[in-house]
Amino acid sequence: MGESLGHLGSRGKLIAQAIWAAALAALIFVASYWIPVLVLEKVDNLPLKKDFLYIIFHLVVSIIYIFLTYMAERYPKVLARHNTTQMALGITVAGALLLFLVSHIVGQLALIFLIIGACLYLVGAYWLNITSCVSLSNMQDIPFVVGVSFAFPIARLIVILIYNIDILLMILLLIPLNIAIYAMSKRGSRRVLDAAMRSDSPYDLKVTNTRSFLPFTSKLFIALLLTAFLRIILSAGQEAVAQLNLPVFTYATPLVIAVYILAKHACPKPDVLFQASSFIMVLASILFLTFGGDASLVFIPFDLAGCGSGLAELGLYWYSIITLGTRNILATLPTLIWGRAALSIGSTIGSAVSACTNGMTPAGISGTIWCVSFAALLFVGYILIALKNFSFVELANSIQPISRPRSSSNQFPGPSSEAAMSYLANKYKLTPKELEVCSLLARGRNYLFIEDTLSIKRNTVKSHVRNIYGKLGIHSQQELIDIFDELR
Repeated sequence: MGESLGHLGSRGKLIAQAIWAAALAALIFVASYWIPVLVLEKVDNLPLKKDFLYIIFHLVVSIIYIFLTYMAERYPKVLARHNTTQMALGITVAGALLLFLVSHIVGQLALIFLIIGACLYLVGAYWLNITSCVSLSNMQDIPFVVGVSFAFPIARLIVILIYNIDILLMILLLIPLNIAIYAMSKRGSRRVLDAAMRSDSPYDLKVTNTRSFLPFTSKLFIALLLTAFLRIILSAGQEAVAQLNLPVFTYATPLVIAVYILAKHACPKPDVLFQASSFIMVLASILFLTFGGDASLVFIPFDLAGCGSGLAELGLYWYSIITLGTRNILATLPTLIWGRAALSIGSTIGSAVSACTNGMTPAGISGTIWCVSFAALLFVGYILIALKNFSFVELANSIQPISRPRSSSNQFPGPSSEAAMSYLANKYKLTPKELEVCSLLARGRNYLFIEDTLSIKRNTVKSHVRNIYGKLGIHSQQELIDIFDELR
């Protein structure tokens, strides 16, 4: 009986976590993306075309994420302060109030208020977005995957329900939504942010921990970019309007995932989710081309595209981040932000290309079809060529945890130390400069000390470290110290 009650209690806890994850993720989607898009759709007192407004929106979001990535990479302690998130909430509220004033102003002044208000809102809201993602990344994988998968259709349902409300109410709704996001994620995000406060920056750690962080050119980020690009292209310039149709495929996706988890007692792997996503995205492209740009049917391929991109985002972005966080908690923040940047950059490029091709003919159909064909070909080509025999699971598992290097027991060179270094130099063909760097690394010195001692630049230190690790077949400074101590 006790075991039975314990089992029920455990299952109830998992269900509660999944509901919490679904609620938080849905709030993120609505407050940071869908309501701003709907506001752009409804604003009609600005001297700019809708297509151009969408491009500006995605571009500003991309710039914000790139800036936040730079801060997370170089100055994580600034972002990790307790008052940073509080300031972000204040900026978000101020931006929303400025956007509220835009509806009462016309002409150039309205455009100025829109730009200032939107920038303030987006900067604050997207930092809250990141802290929420950080909070979600601490969860167990099953409630996390189930909750986030249900968040996509929940957000779409909210969009349908609020589409016809007054634009002023829609803007004011942003304030309580972001307050709720702040309250729900404040506690859960501290584990990752506190770790960032206690450690050196990823920029510094990367020099001597070459396998502990994903490079910004990783195939994971490129796959996210291309997925977002194709989704925007398939919206055919009707990003907000297409949401009014019942998203059948998007609603069905979390049910399929839930059934899979119940049957297998495990989450679908990121590779499986991305393969399913790729198939759905290609199918959406084929249907779009078959319909010939018929505006009355655009919601079908768009719904499929939303379903496919949601699966890709769930598998590559959300789920992979959990794996990365368990391997190296210090990689969580920059990886989360750069993943969002990749999605935003893809959306920016998609919006720009879609806007340009829509103007190729009076009806815009020929240009749109050409654009979808090109985007689908690019997407399929990347999958078949670049991602052949590639595993996102193996990529995440290849991340090495960071451990504070334990200094060698002998901090000063002596006969045994010199003999050990001589042995390493002869066996692994180290150059004289690599030998100098290797000697300092083996004594627990960081790259700043090596820069000053040898009077060389950071990139030179990084290059030497990469060469040394490659020749010795290691991935961290601690491994080098261990080898050095064994030889002495």
